[in-house]
Amino acid sequence: MADISIDPTAVRRVGLGVIVRGTIGEIVTAGMAGHLDVTDQSYKRSSASADAAAVRKVSGVFLNGGAAGQPCAVLTEGEIEIGATLVVGAVYALSASAGRICPVADLAGATSVCVLGTAISASRLRLEVVSMTVAGDPLPPVVSTRRPSGLLLTITRAA
Repeated sequence: MADISIDPTAVRRVGLGVIVRGTIGEIVTAGMAGHLDVTDQSYKRSSASADAAAVRKVSGVFLNGGAAGQPCAVLTEGEIEIGATLVVGAVYALSASAGRICPVADLAGATSVCVLGTAISASRLRLEVVSMTVAGDPLPPVVSTRRPSGLLLTITRAA
């Protein structure tokens, strides 16, 4: 599999969710994963292959696109109509490509994974960001973490 192909015009929050508002720090489109850059307090694209640990983390998913200096809305938790075809029940994560989202199974051998959420329909993602790092070693085949909501997230990675 590859990064999911997102139609930015179809991205929208569904129901309740946590949205933060801020300023865009570089060109982004709706549906991209991003982080808050604390050096200039702007939101930028995240990337699993970035050297800087802060760029490998995700604050949420952009609900709108724009250029540097424009306002943005970032969904940090909740349900999102992602504008792409998803596999129900599959776990999706931050891709090595800036701002992109991919199935977690595509990250075999990664030492850092930022899980974005689980597909609850063919077009809807339940966004609940979890970052995991194993220093120097690839992530084990099964990783579990408990979310503040009490949800136990277990990821089984293909060998």
